[in-house]
Amino acid sequence: MEASSPGATEVCILSNSWRGGSGWFTHELASSIAKAGLRVTLIAPPMLPPSKEAVGKGIDRRQTPRVESADAGLFERRMATLKRLAANVRELWRARGKAQVYLFNFVGHAGFELPISLLVRLWGQRLVLVVHDPVPHMWVLPSWARFLERLAFRLDFSLATHIVCLSSASRNVMLKEYGLAPERVTVIPHGAYDLGTPSPLPRNGKILVFGFIRPNKLVRESILAVQKYRRGGGKLQLLVVGSSGPAAYTTECLELAKCDPTGTEVDVRFVPEEEISSIIAEVDAVLLPYRDFNSQSGVAVLAGLSARPVIASDAGGLADLFEMGLAGVRMRDDPSVDAIADALHLFQKRPLEHWEREARAARGALLQQLGWTAIGGSYASLIRRVAGSAMNTRQFSRM
Repeated sequence: MEASSPGATEVCILSNSWRGGSGWFTHELASSIAKAGLRVTLIAPPMLPPSKEAVGKGIDRRQTPRVESADAGLFERRMATLKRLAANVRELWRARGKAQVYLFNFVGHAGFELPISLLVRLWGQRLVLVVHDPVPHMWVLPSWARFLERLAFRLDFSLATHIVCLSSASRNVMLKEYGLAPERVTVIPHGAYDLGTPSPLPRNGKILVFGFIRPNKLVRESILAVQKYRRGGGKLQLLVVGSSGPAAYTTECLELAKCDPTGTEVDVRFVPEEEISSIIAEVDAVLLPYRDFNSQSGVAVLAGLSARPVIASDAGGLADLFEMGLAGVRMRDDPSVDAIADALHLFQKRPLEHWEREARAARGALLQQLGWTAIGGSYASLIRRVAGSAMNTRQFSRM
């Protein structure tokens, strides 16, 4: 492991994430790049929990305000956003004299990121964008104005010197949707969050749907599939835990759960990092029947590192994880209610001893391939290459 030196390449990382998986990713990324020998300026709000803050040799930490929306009105949220934008620009300007590359990760919607990207490029700086979702899960503008939103994404991506995607599926979407040159888009997988020694399977027949309650994660269909499976004599129970997505969709899922309260529990809340291990310890498997999903799944990585088998579709980076050795039932067809119920049946046909053995082997394989030392090294190599490359003036017209 290298230690950063005075002559090391310098990168300025900008992020607005400060909790949950997105915050964890940002701080692990900064730490791993610094450990790979680069000097890092990290501009981001203070992390929760503070124990996950990126600290150590080679990291210059610049804190910006958090924007918390739970109890704030529209005016307060807008003012907080403007305050954070001003802080971001101020800290980016301060880093201008020493950073050779700027890296943006979880800065926000392309409409908010675009002006900052343009500003950095007007300063003559090289810019790397980490794109988790090439097409948003939920559009902000109404359908009649969506072309403006697509244009914002296209312009933002066209400004980048280089783009990092987390899965091959994401890269394919970037090339197709935005016409980017293939040499400008690199795949670096989602780093693994190691939660420590995994607990044994509880053998209670409980499976987990975890994360934001969104239509593309098929939470509604998962509830219906488990209920169908139970009506046929199956003994599985479903636990859904995560923050609310669209309010109407979350409400529908809560109402469906009432049809079989013994077999379905829906717990709508943000889950702090310190509770994740205990929630995963409650279940025998994790259910991820995603659709219209192109990024890498942090939940799937968590499941794999927790030695839990998954019942998952082939969407996005899930296919990559299965190829790396992720254990579980792989749904290659569209994950309809019937398809999910069939996958549950296939899962239960195998004894839990088999799944526990497979999941522990998968954990070792994923740790080797997705450990943050390897991920940080990949980012560091890319940043060094971008810093040493000549400016490509043609990229501004390649849209």
